[in-house]
Amino acid sequence: MHAITLEEAVPLIKENIEKEKNKYVADWGNVQIINGPYGPYIKDVKAKKNAKIPKDVEAKDITEEQAIEILAKAPAKKARGRRYPAKKK
Repeated sequence: MHAITLEEAVPLIKENIEKEKNKYVADWGNVQIINGPYGPYIKDVKAKKNAKIPKDVEAKDITEEQAIEILAKAPAKKARGRRYPAKKK
């Protein structure tokens, strides 16, 4: 069992809240630009599709129309095949 005091917990909670605020570069509802672990990317929430941002484009300068266009050009997600259990002999 772990024990933590209120004085120790408050700064940790504030730090996590700041990280969440800095996660989104832009948010237009269904289309978002997010700072991910490998750099910023565009996410379509409804279609569950992500797209890389070109290296020559700054993430904060992208408009909603440009983001939708980049998402449209992005390749479709690869389908994962269904795995069947091995047949018993």
